[in-house]
Amino acid sequence: MSHIQSLQPKLVVDGADKAIAFYAAAFDAVASDRFAHGDRVVHAQLTAGGARFTIKDAGDGDLAPSAGGVPVIMSLVVDDADAVCAQALAAGAHVIYPVEDHDYGGGHRDRGGRLGDPFGHQWMVVQPRP
Repeated sequence: MSHIQSLQPKLVVDGADKAIAFYAAAFDAVASDRFAHGDRVVHAQLTAGGARFTIKDAGDGDLAPSAGGVPVIMSLVVDDADAVCAQALAAGAHVIYPVEDHDYGGGHRDRGGRLGDPFGHQWMVVQPRP
């Protein structure tokens, strides 16, 4: 039985606020969430038509593509982060960040971690919490 609810790409960029402005002008994207740590955006969710994607500034081990980093991190929204991660690990994934509870403030909480697959892609496994 699948625990997956949705899949969102997360774009890693140098200059998230400039990228948000670009996607607003280019695709009429609207930012619905924006969380920052100091002057660095760690998560911003955008919606353009029916599509949703997120953006973050480079940092915390994530380099922007211009610096040789991973250009996209997949964010897999699930109903059981522990079960999905356990299944992926059994299939050959490796842990980048372990599954744990996160509190981002403003009532935004989730449980999740980040995995690497055998092909070089990174997957954030996110279980929204009330």
